[in-house]
Amino acid sequence: MSYWKFGCKWAGGSSFYDVIKRSEIVIGVKEKAFEEGSYILITEGFLVKAIARVLEAPKMVATDNGIVDSLKEYIPPKDLKQRVTFARAKWYELNEREQFEYKMQKGMCQIHGKDIISKVNNIVGKRSNGPVLLNHVNANNLLLGKKQVILYGPPGTGKTFRTKQMRMSQLSLKID
Repeated sequence: MSYWKFGCKWAGGSSFYDVIKRSEIVIGVKEKAFEEGSYILITEGFLVKAIARVLEAPKMVATDNGIVDSLKEYIPPKDLKQRVTFARAKWYELNEREQFEYKMQKGMCQIHGKDIISKVNNIVGKRSNGPVLLNHVNANNLLLGKKQVILYGPPGTGKTFRTKQMRMSQLSLKID
C-alpha cells in the first residue's frame, strides 16, 4: 500500500475535482504508478479535500471514451492518450474540520511522511468504522521494522498464527 498526493489542476488549468469525484475515480500518470490499495490525497492547491482508496489496478484513460470525454477540457489530448491513467476508487470527502494543508509540490507525488500517513489512516479508520487493514506486504514490512506490534481483532482469527508465519518467512529470506 502506498500513499500519494494528487492535485486537480493540470498545468495550472481549471479544476477537475468535481469530474473525478462524480465518476468515483482517481487519475495519475504512468510514470508515477500507484497501485490497487493505495491512498490518494486529492487536493486543490495545497488543501486536501478528499482521500480516495484505489479499488483496482490503474488503466490508461485512452481505454475509456467516457472518461476521456469528461477530462478533455482539463487535460491536453496528447497526455490523455499517452500518459494519464485512472482507477475506480472509494472516496472519503473531507468536511471543513477534516481538511488540511499539505504543502508539498503541486501535481502528483508519493507521500512518505509518517505524520501524514497516520492522519490519512485515522480519517479513513473513523469513516470505515474500524482500523485501516494492512495487506500482507505492509504487515510484513511493519514486522521487519518493529519488534513489538499490537494486533487488534476478535479471538481465533489468526493474528498470532499469521504473525509467526510472516516472521518465519522473514528468517528464511535472510538465510537465503
